Amino acid sequence: EEKSQNLEITNIGKIGMRISMRKTKDTSGFFSWDVLQEIVESYFEDHQSKILHLGCGNSTLGEALWWQGFGEVLNIDYAESVISHMRSRFRKSLEGMEEEVRDLPPCTYEVMDATRLPIKPESFDIIVEKGTLDAAMCNDEKTYLECVKECSRVLKRGGLLISITYGSEQQRLPLLN
Repeated sequence: EEKSQNLEITNIGKIGMRISMRKTKDTSGFFSWDVLQEIVESYFEDHQSKILHLGCGNSTLGEALWWQGFGEVLNIDYAESVISHMRSRFRKSLEGMEEEVRDLPPCTYEVMDATRLPIKPESFDIIVEKGTLDAAMCNDEKTYLECVKECSRVLKRGGLLISITYGSEQQRLPLLN
């Protein structure tokens, strides 16, 4: 039996304009934590969240959420080489800090396909993606809809999908409804 979930879609205004006017230092070149922090933090009520960073690529956004204490973070991407690199880079960032991070929830990197997530339904409080759905939309509408369906499936009822996109509201919102 397939679960039906209403997705609440919030238009948060002219974020694209606000973000594009700032500089970014993120190695992914697509909106760094220093640019997104204020916006993203306004949506986090609980610092004990279970967060999925969908299509993480070489972005440090998931790690930034983890370092800020928002909870457990699972960073996923379909590119094995990227995940391997990010795991290694993250392990190096923790060297010498084992005692400080011992009691923190995990921040992990896994290879996964966003159209077929091997994750139990309603597992995450928050899903964050920046550009993954844009890439899926460039492939075709079917791929985009498969990704959105999987997000809906693994997102807890009342959960939050934060989608950072270059796409227009006219293009994206009808497909999310």
